[in-house]
Amino acid sequence: MGKKELGLVIEAIAEAKLTTPSAHDVRVYISSNNGLDAIYSGELRDILLKLQDDERILKIKSFPDYSSTPWQDWFESRYPAHISKAKPDFRLPEGSNFTVETFNGFDEWCAGHWQKRKHSSGETSTPVVTRRKPSWAQTNVPWDIKKVIWQKWARGDTIAATQRFFELHAGENKGAPFDKETIQKVRNELRSLPDSLMERLLAEFPEVSSLVRPKG
Repeated sequence: MGKKELGLVIEAIAEAKLTTPSAHDVRVYISSNNGLDAIYSGELRDILLKLQDDERILKIKSFPDYSSTPWQDWFESRYPAHISKAKPDFRLPEGSNFTVETFNGFDEWCAGHWQKRKHSSGETSTPVVTRRKPSWAQTNVPWDIKKVIWQKWARGDTIAATQRFFELHAGENKGAPFDKETIQKVRNELRSLPDSLMERLLAEFPEVSSLVRPKG
C-alpha cells in the first residue's frame, strides 16, 4: 500500500463528501480525474479496510465486485485493458463506485494526515480539496440518478414529469436534482458519454439507444 495511493483515496472520499448531504453515505466514483482508475481493486480494498479497521474513520458500505462468474466473463470481455496480468485483481473502470459511511473525526484525521505528509515531503501547503468532474460531465449528479433521468427521457417523460418524480420519491433517490435546469444538463451529458460508459448504459437500458442513435 503506497502513500500516494492512500492519499488519492483519502482525497477522493473527502471530495465526494463535499457534495454529499449530511447523514448520507458517501458515494465515490472511479475516474481519471481523481486518480482512482489507476489503483488496482485489491489495493483499493486494502486501503479502505485500513481506514475502516485500523483508523476507524469510516465504514465500507459497498464495493464493486466483478470477480465472480458471470460478472468476470462480462468484465473481461468489455474491459480487457483493465485486467492485471501480474495480479488476480484489476483496475476498476470509470463510472464504477464504492460507498462509505464517514464517522465523526474523519475531517480531523484527514487534516492530520495531510499535515504529516506536508512535513515528511517538504510540501509548503496542505492539499486543497476541490470539486472536480469528468470532462464529459456538466453536473455532480450521481451516476445512478443520471441513469434514471435518461431512462425516463427515453420512455417519453418530460423534464417537468421527471422533476415531479424526484420530488415524490426524494427518500429513494439520494442526490437527485429537483430543478429543471439540472435535469436538462444531465440530458445533455448523455451525448458526451465515453464509449465505455455508453456501452454499459445501453446494456442495462437498451431503450436509451433511441436518444443517441445517429440520424440517417
